[in-house]
Amino acid sequence: MRKKSDTYVLHVFQKKAKHGIATSKRDLNLIRTRLEQATRLHAENEGALPMGTTRRRIKVTEGSGNIFADVGIERPEEYLAKAELARQIVGALDARRVTQAEAARILGVNQPKVSALRNGRLDGFSTERLFRFLNALGRDVRIVVSPKPRSRRRARLTVGAACPISSGTGTEGNRRDLRSRHRPADAPR
Repeated sequence: MRKKSDTYVLHVFQKKAKHGIATSKRDLNLIRTRLEQATRLHAENEGALPMGTTRRRIKVTEGSGNIFADVGIERPEEYLAKAELARQIVGALDARRVTQAEAARILGVNQPKVSALRNGRLDGFSTERLFRFLNALGRDVRIVVSPKPRSRRRARLTVGAACPISSGTGTEGNRRDLRSRHRPADAPR
């Protein structure tokens, strides 16, 4: 069914009968029910509600930027940091286009651990272990400790990337260029 720019799929199966292709009454009733639901949904989305229906108010709360804090998890900064480290690891693995078995060999773990990492199940991984994974993938990990600004009540833990995860070499090429320009003339190349 197509309504303006929206497309609703009501039913996608067609069964063979003794005399050609036919759709059972049960399936026809299912299609009619889905058509009514799709028509109602489209009307709600367009703002024109069918008679006899009322509009529901949905409470929307703006997030803090840390989903783990928003859902009440203890130590949310730690969970967010581990999630970002895992995202960097998965990005580096994706850039290499390796299978989970190959990734397990590179990281020194078994394939189920790679699956857990890719699916965000990070309770079995310490931050130090995630750092080692990044190092095994040719990524430098830099930890910077600085005083918190007076404007903020609490100190925080953050993880950021110095380069896009999709690049294979990061910024190593730029660093090599800088080092070669500042190398003493008699230094071996």
